Amino acid sequence: MIINLAGANISKRWNKAYKKIIYDSRINTTKMLVDAISKATNKPSLLISASAVGFYNDESEYDEEHFLPTNNFLGDLCSDWETMAMRASKNTRVVIFRFGVVLGRNGGIIKKVYPMYKNGLGAIIGSGKQSMSWIHISDVLNAVQYALKNKNLAGIYNLCSPNNITQKEFSKVFASSMHRPLFFRIPAFLIKLMFGEGSIVLLEGQRVKPTKLLNEGFNFKHTDIKSALMDIIDSKQV
Repeated sequence: MIINLAGANISKRWNKAYKKIIYDSRINTTKMLVDAISKATNKPSLLISASAVGFYNDESEYDEEHFLPTNNFLGDLCSDWETMAMRASKNTRVVIFRFGVVLGRNGGIIKKVYPMYKNGLGAIIGSGKQSMSWIHISDVLNAVQYALKNKNLAGIYNLCSPNNITQKEFSKVFASSMHRPLFFRIPAFLIKLMFGEGSIVLLEGQRVKPTKLLNEGFNFKHTDIKSALMDIIDSKQV
């Protein structure tokens, strides 16, 4: 089995040069893997390749039946990334996970914002109304194991909790779980000044359902954001 999660951080200020880094780090790496698989004598039984819910827009709630990517850089990136990975399906089983925001103390958004919330400096970003499709890290690991064991799984799957929230809900629950206040709001214009075009990662969101995984019988351990955040905060992860 090969698991391909390679890709440069998108939560930075974008310019033309950095957008190329974001794109190449995903597409070129995936192409190298696909080419290596095609040439291998003993081919892997499974390629799990990452994508993201950034494939969708925030105009409605979507599942895997929605085939058109949103009309921006993230939509194009995810579409090209998935197309490249699916080229390996000629030689091996391919599962593509469109990840939501991964929640875990060891990295990602929690590691970045934990110190701020701990010091009572947590904040709502922009309007706070933007949707947030999220996934607990333990459900990510369980989904990978599920894909390995269930050989009928192939194609594209949304990997996020069945219950979407808003950024404001996340901020309120996180602050409450840490017994801290939530007084602050970061205006959208400041986010745009800081991140440029990359501000869409923070100011826009997606309402996504993991319909295919649910239909396949996968059980999410964490579907409630409060219990998920409490599990992370109370965990012994560093």
